[in-house]
Amino acid sequence: MITLKRGIEKSGLSMNKVADSLGVSASQLSLVASHNYSGWQQREIELIESMVSHGLLRKEDADLEPSGNTSTGNFRVDPYRFITTQNVIAIDTLAKDLLDPTTTLNASIGVVMGHAGYGKTTAIQHFCSINERAIYVLYVEGYTLNMLMQQIVHEFNAVPNRTFAKNMETIKTATCVYRRLIVIDEADRLPIKYLESLRGLNEVCGVPIMLVGEHTLATKMTSLPRLESRVRSKPVIFSPLSPFDVGVFYKDAVGIDLGGDEKMKTLLLKRCRGDFRIMVNDAHRIVSAMNASGITELTKEVTLAVK
Repeated sequence: MITLKRGIEKSGLSMNKVADSLGVSASQLSLVASHNYSGWQQREIELIESMVSHGLLRKEDADLEPSGNTSTGNFRVDPYRFITTQNVIAIDTLAKDLLDPTTTLNASIGVVMGHAGYGKTTAIQHFCSINERAIYVLYVEGYTLNMLMQQIVHEFNAVPNRTFAKNMETIKTATCVYRRLIVIDEADRLPIKYLESLRGLNEVCGVPIMLVGEHTLATKMTSLPRLESRVRSKPVIFSPLSPFDVGVFYKDAVGIDLGGDEKMKTLLLKRCRGDFRIMVNDAHRIVSAMNASGITELTKEVTLAVK
């Protein structure tokens, strides 16, 4: 598939003109084209497809690949296909609620928790990639508090400062016109002091914050009553995948429609133990085996033969 940067060049239009035609900001278009945008892989595909649908780019120039093939046996797992699972719906609902300007800022901290592999990061990165008012920051072990603030400022497309106070001021300026959402991933790794500072950021700047992490995040938060009191509703708990989620994934990302075959969905779910990453890897092995054997139908026998 063509890159977004090359697609814009082929269109013969300026970056601003393409952005206006697609209804996105020029800054987002530029970031995606330069691959400096959170979740740029999926967003690049979406924007290229949008250019084709708006007549800015010919389909043959875009070289779009088919999403699946259920008749020739030439299956593939699309690594860029975003799947709207029940967990994704829950996280999107919370994020949109935090961004809603009609809702209170007195309780504007959202919490998302779940075990590794359940797709928390993929879900929230996707939300941030298609919502210009939301930014995504990954906390890395070893960050100082000011380094974390600098990352937030950077995601607001502003110039990071050397001091905590100046970065706070920059964030306040960036969020004073309309409501923004700051998403902090791996928040369970944050020191207690950092969590308390984020509560202060939320209160001083009036900016909603979403904390995403594993279940140890809840333990840390119980030691901070003032932080807990600002949490919006109940935390979103990422649960293991459901048979419904498995069916959606195989239909949208693999091109195999399991329909009402609940036994097959349950079998595939059992193989991945409800873990999204394992399901994707398992699908790659199954697809490779089917293609190698020329098999066009996913059956119990085929599934059990793949180790």
